[in-house]
Amino acid sequence: NANEVQKVSQTAASICDGRGARRVAQRVSAPIARDQKQISIQPVTMLDGEIILQWQSDPQIRQYARHNEAPTETEHRDWMLNRTSDPNCLLNMIFHGLDPAGIVRLDKMKSDIADNCFEISIFVCREKQKLGLGQAALDLAHDLVPECTMIAEILKGNEVSRNLFGRAGYKENSHGTFVHQPLRLANLELQTCCESRSRNQ
Repeated sequence: NANEVQKVSQTAASICDGRGARRVAQRVSAPIARDQKQISIQPVTMLDGEIILQWQSDPQIRQYARHNEAPTETEHRDWMLNRTSDPNCLLNMIFHGLDPAGIVRLDKMKSDIADNCFEISIFVCREKQKLGLGQAALDLAHDLVPECTMIAEILKGNEVSRNLFGRAGYKENSHGTFVHQPLRLANLELQTCCESRSRNQ
């Protein structure tokens, strides 16, 4: 029964993203914050809903969000249900040691830029900023799907995010979108550049 098989597949994907080996490897060699605590990311569950709603209600975080108004409890619960059950969304909690510290989210998307793309968004809660969590979390997110192109939409005036994504290797294209190529393509570009320089010498 094709419909039942698809339903089983979608249900399994909602509780297991198939990236367990990469997540284990990340924990073994976790990056370190400026205060020497480990930084990690883990899949969000519905139990995280309350603290995420608190963060989503922070005016500093909403300032550069696509929607400036904070969600209601009902809207937030529905959003959490949709995101945590969607196999095309990798919603991750950022941890600073054992403390939840923010969110890094990957949404599978169609794009003219590349065939295999995720839109990436991130925020670090006010209390955990300036510890190096943002860039480490971006690197960890890239490592979950190293074969994919990452795309970030950054609103004008958000210089903090522009600098963060720039340091993480994102390049702004002519449409104002920030793009991070898969490691394989980045290495190919570097090799091509080196070969071109060698020929010109």
